Amino acid sequence: MGKQIKKRVSSKKGFTLAETLVAILILLMVTAIVAAGIPVAANAYEKVVLAGNAQTLLSTTMTRLRDELGTATNISVTTNGSATYIDYLADTGRNNRIEFSSANTEGIWLTEYTDAAHPYRHLLVTEQAATESLYASYGTVTYDKTKGILTVNELQVKTKKDGNVITETAKVEIWILTDLTNLT
Repeated sequence: MGKQIKKRVSSKKGFTLAETLVAILILLMVTAIVAAGIPVAANAYEKVVLAGNAQTLLSTTMTRLRDELGTATNISVTTNGSATYIDYLADTGRNNRIEFSSANTEGIWLTEYTDAAHPYRHLLVTEQAATESLYASYGTVTYDKTKGILTVNELQVKTKKDGNVITETAKVEIWILTDLTNLT
């Protein structure tokens, strides 16, 4: 067998036209199969990354709400049209407000009042954490002062592009530590 290979290699003959065309045809078929699979793989990758980012944003939003309100005092929840406001005294001694607005497609806002003339308003979860394409949304907010539980229903993460819900939770209950003495 080794002699036949040497003889074939040392001969002046090359590949036949048919052999060359078959090799090119096989190469084209493999290239077409790979090229067709790339967009599918890229789309699947984007969906997985979007779902992961949405889950992270949902978790981060729940944590920020618990951090902000867990040790708050003087909590009041008011609804005005399409917006719900939670006003409270933070453990830093500052009056703060969390704003949930269904008209606001950018997320949940936190206003920190360092002094009455200069409030600092920013997203509860930073835009870097929310990413450029996602934001946190909600359904309703209720506060049961007798039990010390603030409930945010239908906390969701939506896409900014078309408002589709990526991930959601039925409700988030936040135990207000300063009101635990009111439990019966």
